[in-house]
Amino acid sequence: MNVKIKDVARLAGVSISTVSNVLNESKHVSPAKQQAVLNAVKELGYVPNMNARLLKARHTGNIGLFLPYIDGPFYPRLMQEVYHACSTHGYAVFTHVAQESNSQKTAATILSCNIDAAIILNDHLLDQEITTLVSRKLPMVFMDRQIFQNGVSCILLDNDQAVAQQVSYLKNTGHKRIAYMRGVHNYDGDIRLQSFCKYMKEHSLPLDESLIMEGQFSEKVAYNCLYYLLRTQRAALPDAILCANDDMAIGCIKALTDLSYQVPKDVSVLGFDNLIADSCTPPLTTVGYSLHTFARKAVDEAVRLIQNPEEAGRMMTLETEMIVRQSVAFRKSV
Repeated sequence: MNVKIKDVARLAGVSISTVSNVLNESKHVSPAKQQAVLNAVKELGYVPNMNARLLKARHTGNIGLFLPYIDGPFYPRLMQEVYHACSTHGYAVFTHVAQESNSQKTAATILSCNIDAAIILNDHLLDQEITTLVSRKLPMVFMDRQIFQNGVSCILLDNDQAVAQQVSYLKNTGHKRIAYMRGVHNYDGDIRLQSFCKYMKEHSLPLDESLIMEGQFSEKVAYNCLYYLLRTQRAALPDAILCANDDMAIGCIKALTDLSYQVPKDVSVLGFDNLIADSCTPPLTTVGYSLHTFARKAVDEAVRLIQNPEEAGRMMTLETEMIVRQSVAFRKSV
């Protein structure tokens, strides 16, 4: 069924211009009418096509990069690396940053843009919208979830390997009571937490759920979590804090410093990413990977799918390595 904008308007009980305003966020629409339109869009499976002629041709010379935010060092660096990789293939980059966690709007934006392929790292997208995206035959490369089939590939960090390296390193340096600062509830955040619990048990290290904190991949949130745990709740000091990214590790170091603890003498801190780890004090021991390679592989795969749309997609994994600096102490085993 070829659903048109007038069908959405009819089901929602609003004008066609109101539907357009909701989808384009161009004018204020009352919450009730906005929700009616979004419900109709979902029920009918409508996706706006703003440039049908170009989309049919499938030759725009653009690759889309779809992100949930641009905070912190990771996303700006990724944008830069994707831009350079696309340039080597003769493609321009269309970058979209979601302003809100609306899965339907994000999917509609992806499918209505003038792009030949999409590179997606966006935890706002829900499974239902991903199914819609896949059905529309737009070549896509996901960087944050495991999905691959004809025309769709993914490239993922080997999160399990990385956390195995982190926990093993902390145990081998004499740490037993290990706190964990987790990220948001997305693919990377969930896998890293699951792997932390798994390897703590495998190494017969005590797993204290009261020491698992939600730092949301944010330096500020991690600072507040740790400061509250140690100052307000007066929790016993852990031997080490394993963090799911470097931003949170830096937040932890700042909180410990403000509480008059020394890193790593009193508490060791270990990060993940190696994007800003050498610029903090003390220099951060972390797990690193090549963001250049991560971006290049995503772009190379997008170009392959553009040129061969009927070929099978594939899953690629990027390995990590421990980078030892000065934020982890060597403690005596008891």
